[in-house]
Amino acid sequence: GRVVMALAENGVEAYGYEISLPQYIHAKIRAWLHKNRKNIYIRYQSLWKADLRDMDVVYFFQIPHAYKALKKKLEIEEKPGAKVVAFMWPFEGWKPYAVSRENGKSPLYFYKKPFETEPNTVNLTP
Repeated sequence: GRVVMALAENGVEAYGYEISLPQYIHAKIRAWLHKNRKNIYIRYQSLWKADLRDMDVVYFFQIPHAYKALKKKLEIEEKPGAKVVAFMWPFEGWKPYAVSRENGKSPLYFYKKPFETEPNTVNLTP
């Protein structure tokens, strides 16, 4: 929820998806108390069932073994020019346009569609 709240503070219409009930309730309460609550949408829903076609930026924290399926979902659903921010681990075969490693914190990997591939990899997305 922290990223969603930070985006809302900057005027962004931000959506959060959570499948853990305690974390969902916590995020809903924080959103309701936030000064920019009109820009915050917290959904008790899996990211896998979310429609990402209208999203300008997708930020997520997933375990590495979920990346292959998530990569496919993003390649299919993300619109051209949309950005993806991955927390902690990079996508295999995609080249980030930026990597942030501030003050010893875990890295953020930034990607933009069409996703640039690493050398010696093939992107089969049309």
